[in-house]
Order: sequence, then C-alpha cells, then structure tokens
Amino acid sequence: MATQESNAFENLPQDLITDILSRLSVKSLLRLRCVSKSWLSLISSPEFQTNYLEVSTTRRRRLVFGSATKLYTWPLHGISYEDPPVDDAPCDFTDVHRYHSIHIVGSCNGLVCLVNLHTGHIFVWNPAIRKYKKLPFTLRFSSREPYGFCYDASSDDYKVVHIVKEPNSRPYSRTYSLRNDTWKSSDWSHGRTPFARSGVFLNGAIHWLVCNNDNGAKVKAVVAQSLATGELLWSVALPLQSRAFLQVLGERLCACFQGGIQIEVWVMEEYGVEKSWSKVFCLDDEFGLRKPLLVTEKGVVTTKTFKRSMGGEGIVTTNNFKRSMPYIFLENGDVLRYLERRHVTATTYVESFVNPSY
Repeated sequence: MATQESNAFENLPQDLITDILSRLSVKSLLRLRCVSKSWLSLISSPEFQTNYLEVSTTRRRRLVFGSATKLYTWPLHGISYEDPPVDDAPCDFTDVHRYHSIHIVGSCNGLVCLVNLHTGHIFVWNPAIRKYKKLPFTLRFSSREPYGFCYDASSDDYKVVHIVKEPNSRPYSRTYSLRNDTWKSSDWSHGRTPFARSGVFLNGAIHWLVCNNDNGAKVKAVVAQSLATGELLWSVALPLQSRAFLQVLGERLCACFQGGIQIEVWVMEEYGVEKSWSKVFCLDDEFGLRKPLLVTEKGVVTTKTFKRSMGGEGIVTTNNFKRSMPYIFLENGDVLRYLERRHVTATTYVESFVNPSY
C-alpha cells in the first residue's frame, strides 16, 4: 500500500512535487531523501536547494538566541507562552561553549556566525543541517570590537568583517573569505572606530555605528563601507542619540534605540538619506528592565530581568535583591525562554542547505 502511495505521489507533475517538498523543513527533507533515488536526486540538486532558500526567505524564518553556554531556536510564527521552545540547536563544536562566551554575530542564507569572545574563535554554522566550519585563528577577538557577517553576491562568497583596534596603533579592517578560507587586512581610514555590534550588510555595503565630532559635539552616525572596495560610501546621523544597534528589517536599514523608559525602532525609508528616518515602533519600559536584542517582523525581542531574594520561610521579598532571572520576551509580552545568564545575543535565520564548508 505504501509503495502504491509513493508511486502515486511520484506520478504527480514535477513542479507540484517540488512545490510540496519546498514547504517542508530541512529535517524532514533530509529523511525523505531515503524514499527513492528520484527524491534523493531532486532534494540534493542545486536547483531545488536554491529554490528552497528563496522560499525560506519569505516563509520559514526562525529565531536563534544564546545564553552563554546554550543555543535555542524557535520558529517566529510559533512563539507562545504556553509552548516554550525546546533546546533544538545542538552544537557539537565544544570550543564555542568554552568560558561561557557565546556571541551571535548574525546570519546569512541559513548560516549563523558565532564567536567565542574569550578565545577569539569564530564559527560559521548551519543549524538546519548541523554542519559548521571553524575559521582559521589569527588573533584574539575582543567583545569591544565590531564585526559583521554577510553574503557577497558578486563573488558568491560569505565573509566575516572585523574592525581591529590594538593598543598604540591605528585601527584596521580584516575580512575573511569563506570560499578562499583566508583573511585579508586593509586600513580603516573612515574616522573613529565603529561601536561593537554594528556591522550590518545591505546593498553591497557594511554599515557601522560611529561617533563623529561635529563642531565639538559628538554625534552618533551610520557609515556605509563598500564590501568590494572598502571605500566609505556615505555617512548619516542617527535620528536619536541614545544607545542603539543596527540591523536590516524588510530590506531597510533599521536602528533600535534604548533611552530612559522607552525602546524605539526607526527605519531608513530611503537608503542613505538622513531625512528618511521614520519611527515605526515604540515600546514603553516603565522600570527600564528590558534590553532589546533584535527587531523582527513580529516586533522587538527583548530580555527582562526579574530580581528576587528569599526572605524568612522562603518568602520572596522586594528588598536586598540577590538573584537575577533574565527572560526573553517578544513585543506582546510572551515569554520565550528563561536564560541562565545575562549575556544574551540573538538573530533570525532561514532554513537552508548551504554548507559552511562549501
């Protein structure tokens, strides 16, 4: 009977079969390769995997977040308080956990870039197919230095960009090519060293947050650096001067600010145009306990720390706080996961078959 059903399915038009399979998870597709030689050939073909990535970009986005020693993933469309996420992002590369210093740099086409801020080791990892690549080690990274992860379509290559600031020397830029497995250094001649957590890729450029000197006043701005040439393309002041980080939201440059008791999200409606900054979201934070991690189509993902101490007979009191319990939240207040440590980073990614080892 099963054979008859399989044969009936394979007799469907090829386009329909491809469309049906492209709606499944990578985990399911890896299992379905064993159904028949034709399915193995189809699912393993570059054409199917390229089409699958295109479909995933619009339909299948997931959240990945880490709490120093653990990584979690969860589909954005399935987040709810009643059904908390399961630790389904196993990392077999133990170096990333060492010294409790996992930091998520970003993602491109299903690949997630991770760095151990203590050892300086960097990993490019595909959670869907559970494959990773450890980048060649050249120097120790610092949590105070900015880095970015991007896909260069002109060379079909994934790259890690790092701005290095060593004592008593000028800052310089290092770029790693996943295809060539090499690092290349160049001068950073665009003024002040960018802030940490600011390397965002869009329109062929890496975007950094910097603090410029404008007639004696410090002004926070975004600078766009060409990935191909390293040249500065433009510099635009931020709409607010509070603490901020950059990311891409819906093919637009996005800035998330935290100041006082509010978290605000702004997008650049017209690329490279300062006057096009537009506020799209504001989250009130009465006690200032939320920390924004990233912005998604669903809203702002934040952490919120509850503090407690045990009084007599185990009663929770509000004085003499002794323990912090960070949780991760979405815009509507749903709790995603209790995290063990305060150092939390996150990004979104899409499922794909991209192999980090090419």
